[in-house]
Amino acid sequence: MPVYFRPSDNTEPDAKSLFLQVRTTTVKRTLIPTPEVLDFGEVPVAFRKTKEILVKNVGVMDETLRCQALTPFGGFSVLNAMRTIKPGETKPIVIQFEPLSQQIYEERVVMFSDHTMVSVNLKGTGVRPEVNIVP
Repeated sequence: MPVYFRPSDNTEPDAKSLFLQVRTTTVKRTLIPTPEVLDFGEVPVAFRKTKEILVKNVGVMDETLRCQALTPFGGFSVLNAMRTIKPGETKPIVIQFEPLSQQIYEERVVMFSDHTMVSVNLKGTGVRPEVNIVP
């Protein structure tokens, strides 16, 4: 990977380059979420809308899901308990969106087990419906 830099004394106008060798390890995912982005669209303030994320276990071991806590006033919440998913099985995770104000909401729900981690972006917009009546 090339890294370009310029000495701090600024005596040389040209940038110098240095090459770094980078190594990493990847692990095959055993949990697959569908969808990877859950968009609730526009929801009126103080109303609720629910959608599901389907999580499939494509590994060879049972995966007991846990969920990282969501922002308390972020508008999103997980409604059902996290369960154990057997190999080849798919379980739904029910997400609720209830906007508290008129704004754009975006958050990431992170689910993990002892062997893997998976995340889904949550999006939604709180809107305040208005009706204009012209006599």
